[in-house]
Amino acid sequence: MEHGNKMDLKCSNCSRTHTVRINKIYTKTDKTLFLTSGLILFLGTGIILYFFREIILNYEMSMGTYIAASTLLIPIWIYIILRKKDSLRIKTFNQTYVKD
Repeated sequence: MEHGNKMDLKCSNCSRTHTVRINKIYTKTDKTLFLTSGLILFLGTGIILYFFREIILNYEMSMGTYIAASTLLIPIWIYIILRKKDSLRIKTFNQTYVKD
């Protein structure tokens, strides 16, 4: 809305300025968010498995095994929430149009 119907964009490859209609601009998945959420998933799972290895290896405590398995879901939940928020951001931006 700040730029009107058209916007001047500078190409990073050829350094030329092009006029683009606002409705032709769309967004893609953020790769840094994808890498960050993947690292949280794998590192979080590894750290939890490292600290709960005694409980996991000792199958006599069923409640301890249940708690260890439940804590493994924390990195998975973080991964899913980050991916869902990024998907919602992309969907919202790409469905918004400026009247001509």
